[in-house]
Amino acid sequence: MFLFLIGIIFLVVIGASSYFVLNDSSKYGMVVILLFGFFLYPLTERLVNWLDSVTSPTVDALLKDARSAKRGIDGEFEVSGWLEEIVGEGNILRNVMIPGRKFDIDFVVVGPKGVIVVEVKNFTNQVCFENDEYFQEKDGRRIPLSPDDDPRLEVKKHTFALSKYLALNGFDEVVVKKILVFSNGLVSWDGVTEVYIVKDKESLRKYLDDLKVIPGYAPEVYEGIKILLRK
Repeated sequence: MFLFLIGIIFLVVIGASSYFVLNDSSKYGMVVILLFGFFLYPLTERLVNWLDSVTSPTVDALLKDARSAKRGIDGEFEVSGWLEEIVGEGNILRNVMIPGRKFDIDFVVVGPKGVIVVEVKNFTNQVCFENDEYFQEKDGRRIPLSPDDDPRLEVKKHTFALSKYLALNGFDEVVVKKILVFSNGLVSWDGVTEVYIVKDKESLRKYLDDLKVIPGYAPEVYEGIKILLRK
């Protein structure tokens, strides 16, 4: 109704302006312009405020998602450099998709030391893990975070899905390891976390360097895994 009234008034003002200007523009033109501006300004202001109230939540959500996506890309780019330096580019698969799954895996490292899922997070606030708990600490208070958003659960799901996919394609004896990397170091943990957590390049290097070459793990096996995951 509000927009309908605005439309009617707008059309009346436009019609009157056109009539007077066309009949005697030298006499009425300036008056009509002033009246037009006087009536149109508050209506325009209300319309703009209404549009802002309607669109702001959507725009804010889109901007938040865009910033989050950029942080994720920045984090993956940094960790990609770490992995190339530590294991060599030829052993790294990026954004691995598994048929039938909606997610992609940030990195899968494949080589003589096995198959390793590497998930990257680049949060703006520090997160904490303590056994099964996932939370933030702020002003001396512990703020629980949703278990459904726990990145340890995400990397475990991805690892399980990859293990099943490999098994279905003849690589049923391959053990898939998992790492959760916080590229900006904003993480702390205590107790049993079930997922190896990394917060800088050197701790990632130590983890990968300490892994042992798997006996009997022939080059044609891990090269075959690379070919499969590149499809």
